[in-house]
Amino acid sequence: MTFVLSNSESVNTYGFRIDLAGMDLERFRANPVMLYGHDPELVIGRWENIRLSADGKQLLADAVFDSDEPFAAEIQRKVEQNFIRGCSVGIRVLEMIERESVVIASRTELMEASVVSVPADGKAGVVLFDNNYRRLEQDAASAFVLSFNQNTNNMTTEELSQQLQAANERMQQLEAQVNTLQQLREQFEAKQAQVLQLREQLEAEQQPKTISLQAQLHNGAQPANNERTGWSFLRWAKEDPEGLARMKAEQPEEYQALIGD
Repeated sequence: MTFVLSNSESVNTYGFRIDLAGMDLERFRANPVMLYGHDPELVIGRWENIRLSADGKQLLADAVFDSDEPFAAEIQRKVEQNFIRGCSVGIRVLEMIERESVVIASRTELMEASVVSVPADGKAGVVLFDNNYRRLEQDAASAFVLSFNQNTNNMTTEELSQQLQAANERMQQLEAQVNTLQQLREQFEAKQAQVLQLREQLEAEQQPKTISLQAQLHNGAQPANNERTGWSFLRWAKEDPEGLARMKAEQPEEYQALIGD
């Protein structure tokens, strides 16, 4: 069952024709999926025997339906009974020119081909993809073609090609900048996490590590001299009588000096 995927003589709803001689089929031949209505979730089969017609004006392909899948089998039935016969391609436009007041997509890349109930023109339809291989919605696709049409009156083909190339390069630059900013953001967040960790460690190290003299005496430890420096006898007697008693027994000289004070 042969379909006309694209027709170079038809002007699509966007107002341009497709030069089939300038269509890159390499990506499509590697993965010739057949979709329904350009929906990537509705793979209903594959295309085989992809070829140009003898006059080079039509892109043809044979449909092989996935008959084991219920929805695909139903579309196959409708096609075989002539309820559905439309087809539409998804392309990425690489270059557009104006020839004899007709806008032509002179270089394109074929992304996919779909069975559709109503194609975008009388013979075969088209949807557009951007340079990131994302499908353009109707408004965005129309704006793309309109921007070209508005610039064709006062620009040569070479100027238009240069403008398209410059736009593609600018898009690539913006994408690179976005990637760079994302990497910088990730690095900044990683540094923030390191700073926070170091701050927590520093705060933990700065916590006072004092042990009461009573606890030290209980454990048989000698209190550090600087912990009671300047204490009077009365303060020892009031705040740490156990420590005072231990000093009297184990450090009589310091005890006498304390009493002498």
